[in-house]
Amino acid sequence: MDGLGASHCYLRGPSDSLTVVEHCDKKLETSPILFVNYIFGFLLLLRTLLVFQPMPKKESPKLVIPKHMAVVFTDDAHVYLSCLIDIIAHSVFYGIEKLTFFDPWCILESRKYEITAELRKFFESRPNQRRILFNEESDGEATKALRVTILGSNDGRASLVRACKQLCHSTEEVSIASVYEKLATEHIQDPDFLLKVGNLNSLAGYPPWNLRITELLSISSFEVPNRVQDYEFLRFLQTYSSRDRRLGK
Repeated sequence: MDGLGASHCYLRGPSDSLTVVEHCDKKLETSPILFVNYIFGFLLLLRTLLVFQPMPKKESPKLVIPKHMAVVFTDDAHVYLSCLIDIIAHSVFYGIEKLTFFDPWCILESRKYEITAELRKFFESRPNQRRILFNEESDGEATKALRVTILGSNDGRASLVRACKQLCHSTEEVSIASVYEKLATEHIQDPDFLLKVGNLNSLAGYPPWNLRITELLSISSFEVPNRVQDYEFLRFLQTYSSRDRRLGK
């Protein structure tokens, strides 16, 4: 067996004495098995490389900015001037053209002068920002300014009733277009995106006529109490951007 490359292995017997056991070279015994394993592993690897295709990267949707955004409060616990100021500031930054706030308790409308003062103070250190114009203010730079509208309980369904009454008492033909025109004189127009804040499963009286093609997003509250952080506002816009808006088609 030495001519075949035999090796010796010393094993302890029951009597603890050393005995010599001759056996064949392990390479001769195991090489066929190893060869088969290598071939099998290579075939598996080749199959994996041929079949595997990397998953395509999912592109994030392009950020689409709504021209007109509405914010509806259905819980008076969330109606804070700080939230309103934050939303206005974010809207200016992202280039929103028109912003409408609605609360059925008329809290914001009753504090409009305080809101104006806070906005003036907020933007004093930002002279290059777009102007903020409320509906009753001059249209001098309307193309560049953010137009802000504050609606209350009298501007909900009652506004539609007023528009219809005006049309009935005039010689103007009653049509969808004429109703839109009358509502527009009260600064009630179609929002592209509506954010509802509160747990109430209702729009709390927001003008229903102008919601035909509006995308709605409902949240129970803002993440940070009484504040609207930039990352949260950006997430609202990303949600709007992900919607497939077919505009009734």
